Amino acid sequence: MDISDVRVVFGPDELRRVGEFRYRIYIEEQGKSAVHADPVARTLIEPADRRAASTIFWIERDGRIVGTVRAEILATQHEDAEYLKLDTLDFIEPTKIIYFSRMMVAREARRSDVTPKLCFLGFQKGLLKDCWLGVLTCKPALVPLFQTYGYTPYADEFSHPESGRQVPMAIVGEVDYLSSRAAPLTLWLSAHRADSPFTAQFLERIARYRACSSSNPRAREARALVA
Repeated sequence: MDISDVRVVFGPDELRRVGEFRYRIYIEEQGKSAVHADPVARTLIEPADRRAASTIFWIERDGRIVGTVRAEILATQHEDAEYLKLDTLDFIEPTKIIYFSRMMVAREARRSDVTPKLCFLGFQKGLLKDCWLGVLTCKPALVPLFQTYGYTPYADEFSHPESGRQVPMAIVGEVDYLSSRAAPLTLWLSAHRADSPFTAQFLERIARYRACSSSNPRAREARALVA
């Protein structure tokens, strides 16, 4: 995958540009609200952006940002732990998990290679930092998209005060798991990592969640939204 057009935020000017892009997409285009949105500066910049554990990737084409994502190594205590349902993933330390958030893509780039590149970049950071699991939340309509990249729902839909209906999804960095789910990523990963000590536990939790969803009427109803 050619990532020559990818940038990483290293300074305040770059963070401001990314913040302006987020504000345009999330606040102006999508009409959502965010606690840290600044209507005067017209930026969306959050405390998580400045953490040492966070890396912000962005893609620029023809002088315009067309996509961005934040990849953050989770802390033992994280403000989004409740939403991420980390208790479901208690077989792995949070510091071995990469949390992908604030992924945004410009309207004109949503049918391009921008989204897969952003997913790949976060996964690449996970390998570099010895993380084994990636997590994110997305609206139900986007679940099929992330499934094409190897992600799977691992907990029921919830309502976020800012983002609305969200589904927690996860991916484990292991070749056999990804081979039938995200073939391009498998080819790259096989050159760097052969297996994962957490795959069996991950698959067991996914199976347990699906079994619970099929027997629980409320959970089944939520699952139907993302099937």
